[in-house]
Amino acid sequence: MVNAFIAIDFETASCALYSICSMGIVKVVNYDIVSREYFLVKPPENFYEKKNTEIHNLTAADTENSDLFPIVWEKIKHFFDGSYYIVAHNASFDMMVLKTTLDFYELELPDFDYFNSIGLTGANLKCPTEVGRSLEARCKYFNIVLDNHHNALCDAEACANLVICAAKKDDRYFTMRSFLRERPNFMAFSGAKIKPRVFFGGSKFNKVSIKKVAAQIDKPVSNDNFKNKSFVFTGDLKRLTREQAYAKVMTGGGHVLSSVSKKTDVLVSARGETTNKMEKALALQAQGCLIKIVDDEQFMKMIESCDAIKLD
Repeated sequence: MVNAFIAIDFETASCALYSICSMGIVKVVNYDIVSREYFLVKPPENFYEKKNTEIHNLTAADTENSDLFPIVWEKIKHFFDGSYYIVAHNASFDMMVLKTTLDFYELELPDFDYFNSIGLTGANLKCPTEVGRSLEARCKYFNIVLDNHHNALCDAEACANLVICAAKKDDRYFTMRSFLRERPNFMAFSGAKIKPRVFFGGSKFNKVSIKKVAAQIDKPVSNDNFKNKSFVFTGDLKRLTREQAYAKVMTGGGHVLSSVSKKTDVLVSARGETTNKMEKALALQAQGCLIKIVDDEQFMKMIESCDAIKLD
């Protein structure tokens, strides 16, 4: 989208980069902020380190009843589908946080381009080197409001306003993808690094499976349609949100995969449309793989009746 971008900021609960505890998302179109979203996120085991709390003032009490990251991701992942450029201040850190968190929860990695507001504001606004690179220093120099530093939404909005100032100097940054690719501050998310897991007191957090997420938002399904079977979803269901559908499968003893493979038992194609996942499933069926493809209504019947659809 021309002259549009998404500014983001993450705060973490510990030195583990997958411990996101809050995030801010600010959408800009034609140099105007059109939406602001703020999320509290429950980190793994709701664990906080004192030094992180001293930075952002969030504690375990603040996120005790918040959603884990996979649930929040379902609400925001459309921002990261490649339709918008993503920006952050010191973007390499935020991209590493996001990618490490997606890896931790075994979620599918999105494909998008991102850029760093440090380089952009330095080059376009000719910011003197003695000003410093921090968000606080840049905002002070350019008279950008930053009244609650380390609040994720406040920081994301300040970053957005810095970029707006810089972009007005040269809007090629948002109108020429080839130009962006040639700039050293514009990168593909696929190139972002994943930081290895960190240890606390001699042990490490295990990956939090989506089954744990599902267990806290729904009740078990009392039939065998899901037990020990792997499901993949494509398209939006009519009567359930994606996380509710995950819950039905997971609490019924099944598994949810992010992509179609030979391990897939059922592809739920909500609208029966031809998607990449559908094409992959059909190709595997042609090779002899026993993948069942069901639509929205058939999936609901699987929930409502043990005998609705036999998969064996």
